[in-house]
Amino acid sequence: MDFMKPLRHHIASTSGFTLVELLIVVLILAILASIVVPNLMEFATRSKVARAQAELRTLATALEAYHVEWNSYPPTPLSSLSDRASRLRFLTTPIAYLTSLPNEVFDLKEGEQEPYAFWSANLNDAMKYSPMYFYLPDEQARSGRWVLFSRGPDIDYEAAVEEGGGGLLMYYDPTNGSASNGDLMRFGP
Repeated sequence: MDFMKPLRHHIASTSGFTLVELLIVVLILAILASIVVPNLMEFATRSKVARAQAELRTLATALEAYHVEWNSYPPTPLSSLSDRASRLRFLTTPIAYLTSLPNEVFDLKEGEQEPYAFWSANLNDAMKYSPMYFYLPDEQARSGRWVLFSRGPDIDYEAAVEEGGGGLLMYYDPTNGSASNGDLMRFGP
């Protein structure tokens, strides 16, 4: 007589998980994922903002080095409104204050790369399009000023009218949410 048969039958019938137990585990995993994924997305946005600020700081240093050499900042002629790379080309040639221009971190489309927006106070005929001119009256009287822009996490320029913006100087503020409206800006000197 096999005395172990009832014990084997009892072990075999209780060795798996029930459907309810599996559903509870899946539900707990889904709740944890719903907490973790948004935090990871926000981390990516915060790292892009930090990178853009660092690159604007690098460009600012190059602009100041250019100013030391030439006693003025690179001009922003009207012909450069549609070509941002030509606005900052003075930083790479003929004297290389930078080996290459950093590209905007917040691109409109994947693979589309262009440098950060730059305006100098010696805008000549392009002054009428400058957000510095319209929204910062003290800038009108000062000479030798500049501003660098990044689109920010919302991927559009609030300030740049020539790029579809409303001409508003809206500063990016992460306390309004990591993907809030506004541009990253750096003014100098």
